[in-house]
Amino acid sequence: IALNLLLNGLIIATAIVFFPLGNERAEIGVRLLSIGSVFLVYACITQLVLLMKTQKRSIFAMIILSSLMFVPTVAGNILQLPDVITFTFFPLSAFLINSSAFGFSLLVQWVAIIGSSVQLTRQLKQAGESNSKALFADNNLKGSVLG
Repeated sequence: IALNLLLNGLIIATAIVFFPLGNERAEIGVRLLSIGSVFLVYACITQLVLLMKTQKRSIFAMIILSSLMFVPTVAGNILQLPDVITFTFFPLSAFLINSSAFGFSLLVQWVAIIGSSVQLTRQLKQAGESNSKALFADNNLKGSVLG
């Protein structure tokens, strides 16, 4: 997913360079970077949910992802919260907030990416160890029966 975001980002960056956008090129590029960051947060969290050992993990993933997308926006509009809360997990509002709130929300996004990536790595190692133990135990049983 990160590779896909990177390749799409390269295409969009090329378009930003060649389109006549004036002085807004850097701002548009940084805002599109933040949209990619939000999608990376969504991907990491979805992968974490899909590694759960429940039967309905795809339903849980849809519910959690939908709530991450829409609850901050609805809560921000109803409770009149600052735009930084809405933007942190809803990428379409990236062009609506000011620069100071933008920097803070980008920091929150990258902390979420790093945290979820570390947890995802731990869970993948644990799943790999469990599969390896099962394979080795199965090989030991076959060896003792044959020997």
